[in-house]
Amino acid sequence: DDSSDKKRANVNISTKSFALKVVALEYESNDTPAKLVAYYTNELKKFGKVIECHESSDNTTLNFGDSNDKSSDNPEDKVTCGKNDGGDSIELKTGSKGSQHIVAIKPRGKGTDFGLVYVRIHKDAAI
Repeated sequence: DDSSDKKRANVNISTKSFALKVVALEYESNDTPAKLVAYYTNELKKFGKVIECHESSDNTTLNFGDSNDKSSDNPEDKVTCGKNDGGDSIELKTGSKGSQHIVAIKPRGKGTDFGLVYVRIHKDAAI
């Protein structure tokens, strides 16, 4: 049992009608949240426009669309912030609802807890 693997996940689910890939890593840093926001905003730009969301919960918000909203069926729709728009946790997001890159940053004492998440979802196709 390697304790360094406890904060990592790499999940692939693929069927004839649906495919999902999730890669997630969690880290701690002595750097300030502002320093991490600046660094990852720059790094995420290669995947598209980066949005900054402020969340009050400990959960990363993934937006795949509302099942009642027919306009949200397009996996190319750009990511959005969740309904929360306040709090000390920051989520940097880029990509589309079908292919999301997210960095979740939360202040911790003089440092920061942060997580990196990549989610790719396809309907009717394998990843």
